[in-house]
Amino acid sequence: MHVRQLHLQGFKTFASRTSFTFGQGITAIVGPNGSGKSNLADALRWVLGEQSYSLLRSRRTEDVIFSGSSSRPPAGMAEVTLVLDNQDGALSLDLPEVEITRRAYRSGENEYFLNRRRVRRQDIEEVLGGLSASYVVIHQGLVDEALSLRPRERRLLLEEAAEVRRYHERRQKALERLQETAANMTRLSDLRNELLPRLRALERQSQQARQRAELEASLQEALRAWYRLLWEEVSAALERAGQEEREARERLALLRVSAEEAARQVAALRQAVQEIRQKEEERRREEDEVRRRMEAWREQLARSLGEREALERHRQELREETDRLRRELATQEERWRLLAQAGSARKKRLLEAQAGLQKGQALHRQAEADLRSAQQEVQRLQEEERLLAARRQERERRLEHLQAREEVLARAEEEERRLLEKVAEEKRRVEEEKGRAAGEQARREEAWAALCARREALLAEVAGRREDLQKREAALEAARLRLAELRARQEALGEEDEAVSFLEEWARRQGRPPFSSLLERLTVPPGLRRALAAALGVHARSLLTQGWEEARQALRALTEAGAGRATFLPQDELRPPPTALPETPPLGCEGLLLDHLTCPRQDRPALACLLGRVLLARDLEAARRIARGLPAGWLVVTRQGEAVSAEGVLVGGSLREEDLERRKERRRLARSLAEAEAQVAGEERGRSEARERLEAAQAALVVLSAEMEEARLRREEGARHLLDLTQAWERLEEEAGRRSRRLEEWLQARRQIEEERKGLLAVSQEEENRALALRQELEQARRREQQAREAYRRAYNFLEEARLNEAVARKEEESQRALEEMARQTVERLRRQVEDGERRLGEVERRLEAQSARISSWQAEQARLEQEMARLAGGTPAPLPSLEELEEREAEEARLRQELLEWEAAAGRAALAVQRWQDARRELLQRALGEIGPEASAYGPAGQALLNALLANPPEWTRLPLDPHLSKEELERRVAHLREEVRRLGPVNPLAEEEYRQAQERYDFLGQQLQDLHDAARSLEQVIAELDQAMEQRFRETFEAVQREFQAYFTRLFGGGSAALRLVRLEEEDGGLGGLGVEIVARPPGKRAHSLALLSGGERALTSAALLFAILKVNPRPFCLLDEVDAMLDEANVGRFRECLLELASRTQFIVITHNRGTIEVADLLYGVSMADDGTSRVLSLRLEDLAPARER
Repeated sequence: MHVRQLHLQGFKTFASRTSFTFGQGITAIVGPNGSGKSNLADALRWVLGEQSYSLLRSRRTEDVIFSGSSSRPPAGMAEVTLVLDNQDGALSLDLPEVEITRRAYRSGENEYFLNRRRVRRQDIEEVLGGLSASYVVIHQGLVDEALSLRPRERRLLLEEAAEVRRYHERRQKALERLQETAANMTRLSDLRNELLPRLRALERQSQQARQRAELEASLQEALRAWYRLLWEEVSAALERAGQEEREARERLALLRVSAEEAARQVAALRQAVQEIRQKEEERRREEDEVRRRMEAWREQLARSLGEREALERHRQELREETDRLRRELATQEERWRLLAQAGSARKKRLLEAQAGLQKGQALHRQAEADLRSAQQEVQRLQEEERLLAARRQERERRLEHLQAREEVLARAEEEERRLLEKVAEEKRRVEEEKGRAAGEQARREEAWAALCARREALLAEVAGRREDLQKREAALEAARLRLAELRARQEALGEEDEAVSFLEEWARRQGRPPFSSLLERLTVPPGLRRALAAALGVHARSLLTQGWEEARQALRALTEAGAGRATFLPQDELRPPPTALPETPPLGCEGLLLDHLTCPRQDRPALACLLGRVLLARDLEAARRIARGLPAGWLVVTRQGEAVSAEGVLVGGSLREEDLERRKERRRLARSLAEAEAQVAGEERGRSEARERLEAAQAALVVLSAEMEEARLRREEGARHLLDLTQAWERLEEEAGRRSRRLEEWLQARRQIEEERKGLLAVSQEEENRALALRQELEQARRREQQAREAYRRAYNFLEEARLNEAVARKEEESQRALEEMARQTVERLRRQVEDGERRLGEVERRLEAQSARISSWQAEQARLEQEMARLAGGTPAPLPSLEELEEREAEEARLRQELLEWEAAAGRAALAVQRWQDARRELLQRALGEIGPEASAYGPAGQALLNALLANPPEWTRLPLDPHLSKEELERRVAHLREEVRRLGPVNPLAEEEYRQAQERYDFLGQQLQDLHDAARSLEQVIAELDQAMEQRFRETFEAVQREFQAYFTRLFGGGSAALRLVRLEEEDGGLGGLGVEIVARPPGKRAHSLALLSGGERALTSAALLFAILKVNPRPFCLLDEVDAMLDEANVGRFRECLLELASRTQFIVITHNRGTIEVADLLYGVSMADDGTSRVLSLRLEDLAPARER
């Protein structure tokens, strides 16, 4: 891979598009100081993705864009394109040519393109690999900095040479992933810790929810019974109240008939009296009405007279206002007419001004065209004169260059002959080294194949171990689930007493078999479980032992632990009592309880010790009779669990049959739990062993991976070395042919130089004659330009004056138009006001006429009312008839009505009682629905309809049978007690069980995730350790190689002396590669070894060049740009520098910016950079093979 082309446009001083074409070998770039040579180095560094503007000698993006000059505007963007030859496939792209472009705009935005396709900077870096951060651009300051750096910073330079950057990137990514994993672990731990209190709280809430559900079920049952009793009471009271209401309404109907007859008789008498009274009342009402109307007419008449006076005043004001508006309208119409007459004169002046403006514009355009033509002629002649001067300077420079080139060619011919001999010797050495490298590479390939086979075997072993581990984990999970199920069943059955639990744990720790309970060995018929429980009593949990010693040890452990008491049955010490029964069993006796039970033969004595003197009776009375005839120590039990001793002691009460089964089940669960725990422990041991085997196999795989990585690196290094040797031999072969051809080309080039010199001298005389004639034409053109400029100035002044006159006339016209418009609007406004005033005056006239008509009619009506009032005042009232009969009839009616009112009150009270009991029943139903059914009020109108339907057809619970043994007070107490229990329990979470299950699943899931993260963290830590080891190993190998080459180049450049690189451990740093530093020890010829600060400038330059060449020799770059790194070298040292440069050019393409003639002499291609008058860089190239075609032209 090498640089084929570099295109610049708008980058610093390269304003125009400038292209550089490079070939393999050495390209020299020369030019005076300040011409822009170093900008080429900045462009190469910039296009490769450099982000530090200080290294680009800038402060911001805008500084790399051409900033303009006095004769050239600034550029809007900067663009650099790098074309790389990728024939050897060094880049990751499968393309023979790769084109990289970077653009920058003044806004600060940067764009990157890969083969004309826009990409990210990261994509460019991935394609280039470590090339963008390597030794591609080396300037003089960087060479000197290599000696001034501290040991740690100097180590970073060697790390770049060792190409450990990819290891650093992988390590950094692994560290970031490790940090992210640690953060995730912390977050998961926090989540689990946050979830644990909630999990415990949900467990408690789940238990409370179950307890509340049981209480609420009991409360619902009690409420149904209580509301059933209340419904019965309310229904009975409602029936009684309904009967009373019906009786009252029957009596009320009879009284109403009598009262209605009396009322009709009284009404007839009252009608006669009423007719007389009504006539008198009508006369009084008419008189009052006439008097009221007279007063209203008087008030209306007075108000109308006042309104007429106000309308007359308003009419006078409107007349005065209308007259004033007419006068003002006449004045404004006259002003409008005068403004319209003055408009024609203004328009004439405006037309004259516009004509003058058009004339001025025509004169100005003509003068401007003449001036532009004269200026163009002057510019054309000046440009031609400048071109002649430039060609003259170029010919002079060309003549000087031809002279220098001829001298260079003479020396180059001699140098080529010497180099041909050196190339032949180098070819023989490369062939020998290539044979040795091929043998070593074959051995590396065999070792690599063996390692791959071992890796496949280890991978298969790891897969088998991992599968075994997964099976172990699945078995362990199944055992844990079974253990959890057994523990859940144990919790559901209830806890065993403390002593038995302790003894089971003690037996397990002692390695003894678990204790057996006697109940576990018995087979009890279902009907005798209560009898057996009553007979055993506290001995129901007796434990069987093999002998006395075992029981004594267990008893001592129980006593020392303070874990309670227990009953033991040592089988070697048991002495069963005699069980003789009378020949004739007592009435109701079913025999010994022992005979009804079944157990193993070896447990029979133990059972006889406990039940040898226990009889089974049919019922309690039979037990009482049987106990009276028994000696002391005997016991009689019934199937209901009652017990009567021979001494007369009675024991009984509630005893659940399932207690015995629960005890047996707990004992079986205890043994199953022990077995499950042992199984879990065994599975955990098996999983641990499987995990250890898997980790051992993985560790072996990691070790093998490290060996394979090391073998791969050696294999790749050997392949690269073999490829480098092959390529070196091919390059040497090519170089030998090229140098042979050059020897012939040098002679041909010298003949061409002489012919070109003669042609240039002949052209110089012709161009001198043309320059003299051109100066005369230029003087005449400048006089014509001055005359055209004066004519342009006069036309411009005339145009400005015409523009001013036209603007004044236009402004006057606009102002007068505005005045006319204002006058017109004023006239129209006044006309509208006059019309509005006349309309309003007409309305007032019409209102006055209407008001006068109304006043006349009101006065006539007033006179008529006064006559009517006089007529009514002259009439006499009619006499009233006798009222005695009416009073008697009214007294009888009053008595009947009083009685009727009393019965109506009684019926009302009865109806109220019915309604009250109906409301009580409705309220009772509503309360009952709220507590034992759906709340009717929650359904709105539909709820009321539901309530009415249930009143018509009561719910099922109102028809439940009543318990005669339960009173209302007992039910109230029971309901209150249950309500208090519910209230004391408080509100519960109804979703607690589901939330508890979900929370438990999430807690377990987070735990599994946390374990996975722990495993991932360990794996990442192992990867980081392997990367650290690989980086340190590669760095040390590179350091040793650079150390050897540095010693060789130092001795070669200095002509003697010695130098060395030393690794030092930095105290302030940690261990590993980060704690290493690199020191340089130099001893020039004839001097003692001393610090680098005491070296002279030339010695420092040579030492830096030796270090640079050593790095490039160990890790050659495809191309490298050297920016004046030989500036501090004298002529003698430049020769040795040049030899080293030629040696490295066989593997690295060099672009050298230099002022030294000796460095220029070895260049295959030469570019010259100069600064033009417009502040931009100009480029001239010279290729030796192009000289022959140039001469023919």
